[in-house]
Amino acid sequence: MLCTEKCRGDHTHGDIDDAGSMHPFEGIGSGYAGPIAERVFSAFVREMRIHGQTHFRAVGEKGLYPGQARCLWIVHRNAGIAQRELADRLHVARPTITVMLQKMEKAGLIMRRVDEDDQRLTRIYLTDEGMAVRARLEQALGEFVSNGIGRMSERDQLEFERLLNLLCENLSSNSTGTEVHEHK
Repeated sequence: MLCTEKCRGDHTHGDIDDAGSMHPFEGIGSGYAGPIAERVFSAFVREMRIHGQTHFRAVGEKGLYPGQARCLWIVHRNAGIAQRELADRLHVARPTITVMLQKMEKAGLIMRRVDEDDQRLTRIYLTDEGMAVRARLEQALGEFVSNGIGRMSERDQLEFERLLNLLCENLSSNSTGTEVHEHK
């Protein structure tokens, strides 16, 4: 059954919304986390999907993939970072970072240099082109934040920050088996 209203998460059903997406709790069972938690989760998943699409489009316009964009940010903030440390920060295997860096080097975004003191290490630096692309990505991110969060009142922004921090804390606590917090 298709939703007959533009789905804003203000009602529940287990079918397809106007964007053709399944609702996240479809098939889990009614009352799994409670109706309010389900609506919040649905809204959160919608935001993540829109955020992901916007991010992918923004970096794609610059000729990059999201992982490469994150790589530019890390190298910018850590000029001369060792290739293996970069792989660790990106949470990718070393062969994966090697391929990524080869593509970025070919595109003129980064340069790799062998460490003078320890020739086992390869250090990564942004080129002028890499710095320019990173600056354009920063501008696109600023527009994204301004168009989304920036349109909220200061009070709502602070409350949103508090709630996101609480969610992160709860998820981190839950994954380690410690007590989950509930703040009102």
